[in-house]
Amino acid sequence: MREEMEIFDAARVELRRGISLVEASAGTGKTYAIAMLVLRLVTEEAVTIDRILVVTFTKAATAELRERIRKRLVEARDVLRGEREGEPDKVLLAWADSSGDRQTFLSRLQQAISEIDRAAILTIHGFCQRMLQEQALESRQLFALDLVPDPEAVRSRVVHDFWRRLVYRAEPLLGATIVHFFPDPQALLATVGTIGGDIAGIEPELPPPEQLAPRLDDCCQRLRRWWEVAGDPLRRQFEGAVAAGMFKKDLSSEFESWWRRLDDFLSGRRQSLPDRFDWLERANLVLELNGTKLRGDAKKSAYLADWPLDDALAAEWCRLTDELRLAVRFALAGNLRREVSRQLRRQGAMSYDDLILNLAAAVEGEDGRPLRAILAGRYAAALIDEFQDTDAHQWRIFSTVFGGGDHFLCLIGDPKQAIYRFRGADIHAYFAARRQADRLLTLDRNFRSHPGLVAAVNRLFAGDNPFRFVETNLPCPPVQAARTAADGAILDKGRPLAPMLYCHLQAPNDEKTSRWTSGAAAEKVRAFVVGEICRLLGGTTELVSEKEGARPIAARDIAILVRSNRQAGEFQDALIAAGIPAVVASQTSVFETEECEDILRLLHAIHQPASSRRLKAAMASRWFGLSGQELEAIWRDEAAGDGWRLRFQEYAKRWEEQGVLAMMSVLLRNERVLTHLAAGQRGERR
Repeated sequence: MREEMEIFDAARVELRRGISLVEASAGTGKTYAIAMLVLRLVTEEAVTIDRILVVTFTKAATAELRERIRKRLVEARDVLRGEREGEPDKVLLAWADSSGDRQTFLSRLQQAISEIDRAAILTIHGFCQRMLQEQALESRQLFALDLVPDPEAVRSRVVHDFWRRLVYRAEPLLGATIVHFFPDPQALLATVGTIGGDIAGIEPELPPPEQLAPRLDDCCQRLRRWWEVAGDPLRRQFEGAVAAGMFKKDLSSEFESWWRRLDDFLSGRRQSLPDRFDWLERANLVLELNGTKLRGDAKKSAYLADWPLDDALAAEWCRLTDELRLAVRFALAGNLRREVSRQLRRQGAMSYDDLILNLAAAVEGEDGRPLRAILAGRYAAALIDEFQDTDAHQWRIFSTVFGGGDHFLCLIGDPKQAIYRFRGADIHAYFAARRQADRLLTLDRNFRSHPGLVAAVNRLFAGDNPFRFVETNLPCPPVQAARTAADGAILDKGRPLAPMLYCHLQAPNDEKTSRWTSGAAAEKVRAFVVGEICRLLGGTTELVSEKEGARPIAARDIAILVRSNRQAGEFQDALIAAGIPAVVASQTSVFETEECEDILRLLHAIHQPASSRRLKAAMASRWFGLSGQELEAIWRDEAAGDGWRLRFQEYAKRWEEQGVLAMMSVLLRNERVLTHLAAGQRGERR
């Protein structure tokens, strides 16, 4: 493999059998490149459309790819015929000018266009499912398998069985420690998320939790012997320090309850563990000292110097409990991986991850030779889109079947995205493919972003190893901007604004702490962002584009990227409070929204109008526009309360006689619901 990166010219790059890895940043035209590759494989290499496999990672992407490929084939046909409409594509014209026998190319294109529905443009799961179903004998699978998109019920059952088996069979101290960290099965499941269900490796290898019981018991016995001697003197030290205000608020306010639980555990009266055991270690306790009373680390350390603490013993206990917590999670992840698949197979079903795992297993070894031969014979070329989202098992499938040198295997992706593990991506699988590739190429022109932003990103990722991977170098070659500086520029009083701005929070103006809490930091950042948006929208800032010319920047031109739906909602509320219209784009189900909860409460109340609890809950919603004082007045007035109950009984009767839509139409009109909703916050979107 050659280490230097070749520029990927879609019209002229040499088509070679073997593995070609195309590294492409966002906006450089990955989909365009794939469409051109399909065009050239069909015309130049005489590969029929049904023998080209295109794999991507979402159904929406497959639909877009199919349409873009079909459109590219039609455009190429028209160019070869001389039937150009509109502004010609320069890349397509360059390809047509260098094409050989035009009549042969036209014949191949016409056949490909007529057979476009036979093109194998699939998601990775769709590809695996099709291969397993069509080659059930060779893949050693059942002929009929139900696909379970979300095996959450099975996962929950497996976790409950695992938790009960582990806790009920454990020694008393081991069981108490496990329950302290994982009080119920759902709490345990929340700590592994989808780890047990995805198909990446799990590191490091850890022993079963049961093997830690002897070490845990030994350490606990030594702690209790130390407590018999040091417990009372240590309590006097803590009480004196708390009374003198030597500790921060958290420890001072929680001291009595914390000490009581600690004493119960170390005296052997109870097995349940206390929180914050690490406060028995000086290195952690010094962090709780009040900085206004003791300034500087030296004074804080000196203050605790004569306290009867056993740092080594406390640290050993904390390490043991941390090791146990990791061992339990590791054991659960392995159990989930085995048991979920086994229980699904017993039901004649399979999960999305099982599709990949089963196909990867089916193509390996001597037993996989027949299936490998069938798949290798079916496709002459495989184009893998968004390759950075590929994991080790997916790469094993593609490399085993198509990586022998007889196929065109083209991998197109952006490794910068793989480090964030989108869709379970594994950066090490990308590294393995990079090492195995016969040649490396790159798309070097960004068609999406302004030249100033492209230059700023190039500076950000400049250097020999910008991602700091020790074992493997991951270069980030600079990208050129395809747009002009005047297209998409943001100007303030005629001067361009900085394309990228780095912001750092200064240390908080608080003598008690030198660090921001996550909540306070988030609020500070949110206030800055909202203020900056207000400045952009309320000043003289203009957005310049080739199509529209210069115009004032609008709210629709601005996007905020956040990590969670909760943060998105907080930004939306802050923007609306500042008078800026804002919407949240998320994949949250409509059934999880506040509006749906309001409707559900209303329907419950209409269904059971005699229930005062349900009636009050419905009346408290935004639908009826009642304030707290008005609600209280209604329920203090027996006649007013009865009037509302009668109205809901009428709605229940209409629901029963005419249906829910007719009832809701009358309710919306009689109660002026739309007026009440429009008067509230975000009323235009409710």
